[in-house]
Amino acid sequence: MYYPTIQSDICVKMAAAGLLSRFLQVSRLRVPLQRANLILQQPTKNALVPMIGRGMSGGAARRFEVRPSKYVEKRLWRMVGFYTMLTALPAAVVITYINVFIGEAKLTEIPEGYEPEHWEYHQHPITRWLARYVVGAPQKEYEKFIDYLEIENEKKQLRSQEKQVRRMMRQHGDGHWYYYPTPSPDVYDDKS
Repeated sequence: MYYPTIQSDICVKMAAAGLLSRFLQVSRLRVPLQRANLILQQPTKNALVPMIGRGMSGGAARRFEVRPSKYVEKRLWRMVGFYTMLTALPAAVVITYINVFIGEAKLTEIPEGYEPEHWEYHQHPITRWLARYVVGAPQKEYEKFIDYLEIENEKKQLRSQEKQVRRMMRQHGDGHWYYYPTPSPDVYDDKS
């Protein structure tokens, strides 16, 4: 029969207390809003006796709660606000100024002998500015598109001609290999 000594009994209690404290630390991380005194079970010879865990400096146990940092989120929203104020606010002021003080153009008769520029056909001042400085003239854009179509048509014709040449080379059996002299089959006499 085994009779525990005092020293082994103390070691078992210390190991159990260490495991229990580790378990409680993990459970505190899982349940961060738990604010009650912890009840520990202290083993004795015959039964488990409940023992109140100490909060050390106040009624509830103090703990360090691990939470993700809000630094990146706060920085993102600060930068969104900053760049909104940097770009959207001045743009809104300029657009409001143009709409209030300049306004839209009115349709009038074209004077004799005057040919309006392409941007003068637009009604709103911002659209006129974009048509004048950002977007090209419609005639110029049309000519660029026609030039693009002509280049693509030439490519299509060249591809068609190249395809026809390759087909004819296969039919007639000539090609880049005609540079190499090939002896006539009469030169080789296999009957002798």
